[in-house]
Amino acid sequence: TLGGVRLVRAQNPDTLMPEQSTAKGKQILQQLIDGLGGPTYLDIKDSDCEGRLARFGHNGEMTGYTNFKDFWRYPDANRTEYAKKGVIINLYVGDKGWTLDKGGVSELSAASVADFQDQAKRDIHNLLRHRLNEPGMVIRYGGADVVDLRPIDWVDITDSEGHNFRLAIDRTTHLLVRSVVSTADKSNESRDVETNIYTNFQLMDGVRTAMQIAQDRNGRRSSQVF
Repeated sequence: TLGGVRLVRAQNPDTLMPEQSTAKGKQILQQLIDGLGGPTYLDIKDSDCEGRLARFGHNGEMTGYTNFKDFWRYPDANRTEYAKKGVIINLYVGDKGWTLDKGGVSELSAASVADFQDQAKRDIHNLLRHRLNEPGMVIRYGGADVVDLRPIDWVDITDSEGHNFRLAIDRTTHLLVRSVVSTADKSNESRDVETNIYTNFQLMDGVRTAMQIAQDRNGRRSSQVF
């Protein structure tokens, strides 16, 4: 034990046959989905969220807060409104995108739309609700571990486009502790790693919802949502 917290010795997932690893990974994912709300969670077609977004600079210092409203219609429509130096609204629907500010409405660039489409593929709720049964999706058990002093199980998921998801799932509550999503960065032949840390789950409309999410990118704190 350490500070009264029981440590869990990490299991070696390499001792499992591939089909056993896949079955165990799928079992833990089902426990996660059940913990989030089961059929109620899966049946959600849209979500409406508002809060505060804190951003951090390269030196790790917080650069300020921005109020936001975020609306998703899954899997690929999103409207985000930022209240900073006037209202800025970004709207994406599939392969189209627009922005609205005090200068009026303009189309977003193809690069911005492509970034959004990749973001939608990396979105954890899209993954759990819509993508797990996609062709080419590989699910593996990643072993037991301790994250933030909480016993967890890792589940590794890789899609056909090379996105890798590592989900840390609490062994007691079956809720998400962390998601680590790595994607090939074609500009420098490296991997771009995005880590989300989920805390303060509350029951809202029948679904367990994290009220605070901190995001790290490539080892640096980039934002925190309240």
